[in-house]
Amino acid sequence: MVHTSSLWAHLDCALGARLARRPVVLELCDLVRPGLGRHVLTGAMGLATAATAVSRAAAQCVGPFGSRRLQILPPAVDIEHFAPGPRDLTIRQALGVLPDVPLVGIIGRIDPDKGVDVVVRAVALLPSSLGRVQLVVVGGPGLDSGGYLDSVRSEAEQLLGDRVRFTGRMDDVAAVVRSLDVLVNASAAEPFGLTVLEAQASGVPVVATCAGGIPDFVVDGETGLLVESGDAKALADALNRVLGDGRLRDRLGRAGRAAAVAHYSSNDRAEVLANIYRGVLGEAKLRRGSRGDQP
Repeated sequence: MVHTSSLWAHLDCALGARLARRPVVLELCDLVRPGLGRHVLTGAMGLATAATAVSRAAAQCVGPFGSRRLQILPPAVDIEHFAPGPRDLTIRQALGVLPDVPLVGIIGRIDPDKGVDVVVRAVALLPSSLGRVQLVVVGGPGLDSGGYLDSVRSEAEQLLGDRVRFTGRMDDVAAVVRSLDVLVNASAAEPFGLTVLEAQASGVPVVATCAGGIPDFVVDGETGLLVESGDAKALADALNRVLGDGRLRDRLGRAGRAAAVAHYSSNDRAEVLANIYRGVLGEAKLRRGSRGDQP
């Protein structure tokens, strides 16, 4: 059996598996813009023995021909590694953040579609009554050459001064998440939004955009707050609500953790995927038997 989660390998694997008479499972982890790319993706999915997509938004990139055997299978989180716990004061001290200072964080690729510039403007709009709110940006350029990072860093220094830190990539993401008061995802369109799920599993409240796959698992006002992408004022208002209301932070954190444990554990996802494998391999065995093929 062949299983691929690489967008660039889907068509090759689907065709190769067909020629080799092997079952193939294609896993869609990306959002594909309308046009030729979606037609190619739909063709590959149509050739697959089974196919999955990480969110409804990702599944909508596939046309009817490719959707016949497509099911939603979201990513999972290690609920033991990403779990509620005390703030990592070592990380906060390294960032120059005092224990009682609110800390907002965004984690992931620093590319234009991630909206880091929107987060910078939103934090700059927060009222002084919240104190000297700090922002930490964890990650580095992914698809961008680095020009966007330079632009965002320059704007952040002008608007926030010493209240912002760009750390680059960090190894212990779970500890970083637990050091935050709020995690933000400001993407224009996110296939799923794994860092948001990791924050929820850690009991950290989240504020995210209602674009792409995030609304699949963040219920506005219950397991997080959702805002329109690109709207710094709306993001600032949501951050102000969370940072200014300890009971809301606690409620969102507890509800996010409960949802992650109930629906997004690694063991649960592994069992679903194993069932897909069993079905695919069983179907392939029946086909070989009907043709009289040797195993």
